[in-house]
Amino acid sequence: MITAVDVGATKTLIAQFNDAGEPVNHLRFETPSIAADWIRLFNQHMTNLKDVTSLAIGLPGQVSGDGSTVLYCGNLPWRDIPLKKMLSNTYTCPIYLENDAAMAGLSEINALPQLPRVGFYLTLGTGIGGAIIVDGKLISGLNRCEPGHMLLKHGATWKEWEDLASGKAIVAHYGKLAQDLHAAEEWQWLAENVAQGLMPVIATILPQTVVVGGGVGHYFGMFQGYLAEKLHRRLPDYLPVPTLLAAKRADEAVLYGCYHHATHQTA
Repeated sequence: MITAVDVGATKTLIAQFNDAGEPVNHLRFETPSIAADWIRLFNQHMTNLKDVTSLAIGLPGQVSGDGSTVLYCGNLPWRDIPLKKMLSNTYTCPIYLENDAAMAGLSEINALPQLPRVGFYLTLGTGIGGAIIVDGKLISGLNRCEPGHMLLKHGATWKEWEDLASGKAIVAHYGKLAQDLHAAEEWQWLAENVAQGLMPVIATILPQTVVVGGGVGHYFGMFQGYLAEKLHRRLPDYLPVPTLLAAKRADEAVLYGCYHHATHQTA
């Protein structure tokens, strides 16, 4: 069975997927800050699983182009960790490492009733991440995109998109979390800053569908209408506004994405 692993900054989730694509044998443990400690705990929990035919792991950071090394993790002090080699000492099955936002995007786009030719997954959390999904798959060369680090002109200065429209941006501007926003003008402010980065994304990749997830994305319904209005008003008529949807799979999105990714490698 395909074994999917979601390495979060605070917790690690493991699930195996059977031939019907259903998650079974769920495991969970707290994520240590030291990579060697994580491997030790991971190995301990994996002794409870059998029939591990492949390992697909979503990580909260960047992976090297050859898929072997964790270059960095935003909320974990993991830098240049040769994770695939370290795991290969114990597991002889295929091992796939990918960014967790890419895995969540793969999950959410494949969960849509109709698969778009091009889909874009936008995760709004502490920072901003994203994934370009073409025909339901990650495309080599496009799977390392970092839209949150896009530079946008903001007044007299240039700022990264995630400094304008993420959870940390909300705290910096309002001094409170997304869950504590209530006034219409607060959601309009967020929609404005999301639109600033989403418009060039739309113009560049022409997605038919954009799915919004993440901790801030959990409240997408509060600013979805404002965002749609801004996109319709500002984008030229020859650039169709994509369908805007809220993410559905929440806590299991990365696990499902890992499953899809592994199946695509063996298809």
